[in-house]
Amino acid sequence: MLMLCTNPAHSLPNVAKHKKALARKDTFICLIEAFADAETMKYADVVLPPAFWCEREGVYGCSERRYALVGKAIEPPGECREEIHILMDLARRIGVDPKLIDYKNSEDIWNEWRRVSQPTSYNFHGITRKRLRKESGIKWPCPSEDHPGTNIRYVRGKDPNIPSDHPRKYHFYGKPDGRAMIWMRPYKGAAEEPDADYPFVLTTGRVIDHWHTGTMTMKVPELRKSFPSAYVEINDKDAKALKIRNGDTIRLKTRRGTMDFPARVSDVCNPGLVFVPFHYADKMINDLTLDAVDPGSKQPEYKICAVHIHKV
Repeated sequence: MLMLCTNPAHSLPNVAKHKKALARKDTFICLIEAFADAETMKYADVVLPPAFWCEREGVYGCSERRYALVGKAIEPPGECREEIHILMDLARRIGVDPKLIDYKNSEDIWNEWRRVSQPTSYNFHGITRKRLRKESGIKWPCPSEDHPGTNIRYVRGKDPNIPSDHPRKYHFYGKPDGRAMIWMRPYKGAAEEPDADYPFVLTTGRVIDHWHTGTMTMKVPELRKSFPSAYVEINDKDAKALKIRNGDTIRLKTRRGTMDFPARVSDVCNPGLVFVPFHYADKMINDLTLDAVDPGSKQPEYKICAVHIHKV
């Protein structure tokens, strides 16, 4: 198994099960990872060191449809290389047809993506690296190099997919009449609902100062200081009923395990709900979460599992 851009020994739900699989003697784990303290490093047989984001040039996109260029600021240390060069080298060694990976650098790949986008409504063929070096990001659709980019989609005359004389203001490219395709799905409850033995709902997520498994943000002293350790957030009414005060040690028990956290009492959580951030390797809440998945998307149900809580 080859892994990059992820830290599954920390981030997967019901993670103890997955760590057991990663530790099997008949598995071979190759990890492309920049940080030695990532949890998954413990299970790697081979580590290939990648260049960090400021040690390579590349395009990134964000949710406002803007593509922007990150320039290379410094040379990567030691034997670190851009992931794309590592992957192309691996592909050649395992016998992939050289014509399929005939790239010199990431710009070649970006140009191929531009061509792939041309026949679609996302068309960003006009967003060249040359333009991105001069402009502070460009929003797609952007079909040609003289197109300014699309600030607002689905508006006549502003979206290149919708001419100014189009009879509809919005056109969602779904049905022939221009209306969107919508499927109404019946409601389905959580895989593990609260009950008499586990009467609360446990949900997990982020705090504003940290990102994912903390391999980067935990190294920034100011960010670490703002949220130095994990905690459990509990509604003040629930806390009063259970005689829990701010700072008390609280034991969380799910059907997968038990873990203790300091309490943070507030009105942020709704009654019946407790929240724990998932960034902390020393208090890995994903040991307690459920790995049920949606049958269509395969998205894990991180946000809901049944939990029992009491003051230690």
